[in-house]
Amino acid sequence: MGVFFAHKRGSVKRLESQDPNSDGTLPFTIQIEDMGIRPGESPNLIVTQAATNENGNFQFLHTLNETIYVYVFGDRIGELQVSGVAFGTPCDDSPNGINEIIRAYRRNRLSERGGPVTVSFGSTPYRGFLTGINVDVADAERQLAQWALRFHSFPGD
Repeated sequence: MGVFFAHKRGSVKRLESQDPNSDGTLPFTIQIEDMGIRPGESPNLIVTQAATNENGNFQFLHTLNETIYVYVFGDRIGELQVSGVAFGTPCDDSPNGINEIIRAYRRNRLSERGGPVTVSFGSTPYRGFLTGINVDVADAERQLAQWALRFHSFPGD
């Protein structure tokens, strides 16, 4: 697992673990494989939150004599959100994190890509259509931005 230290305002540097028994990741990682957002690959973006919402597609029918029928039509498309922090000033030659997340969104949004991307919660993959982004400058003095990617998703490879 990398360790993050503040170097100067708005910049960050990732240091790799020197433990030879460590594979460098936590047991529970959030990855957006098709967009290059995964541990160690995007040094100016940190994933801080992820949420998923799955629903079934069903109908309950209440009839006389307290009989209830249930009709199951499969699953409905779910919602998935991945959020994090972007750093404005890189310590090395890597791109600015704010511009990096906006470029990644524009390259992979549904209207541009035409198909899903793979988002993994630990070892559970989801195929999600990237449908929205939100970027806020959270701390202008330290050049930190918060970002959130919205997906419409379904489980599976």
